Amino acid sequence: MTHAAGVTTIANQAWDVTGSCVLTGEPTSDRGVRPAHPFDPESGTWGALQLVARYAELTVDRRAFDGGFAAIDANRQAHQFTLGVNWCPAAVVKCHVNFERTAFQGGYSGSAAVTRRPENVIFVRAQLAF
Repeated sequence: MTHAAGVTTIANQAWDVTGSCVLTGEPTSDRGVRPAHPFDPESGTWGALQLVARYAELTVDRRAFDGGFAAIDANRQAHQFTLGVNWCPAAVVKCHVNFERTAFQGGYSGSAAVTRRPENVIFVRAQLAF
């Protein structure tokens, strides 16, 4: 990265683990879940239902602070978890409801960083794919 202070190589570190379970028994793939029995209330079929969970962490490289690329009072770490439900009423329709919480920790050593309050968000999304 280039900044008024010069050029610096910054190597942030992050990781996550994600798991899901399809309650209606359909297999999953890189293309998602395709319902075995599309939404049809008269037939008693409701599509596919999937539960998802994820945990992730991010650590910002100290050089981001040293080089002036990040505010000296910014937090260095974030921990995030997600819980969600995906409903696929048909092969081309997917509805998502996710709750995410991100907690922040620590600042650059020696700074007066104040740990931010956790952030919570609920995402609701409908998606069409052809």
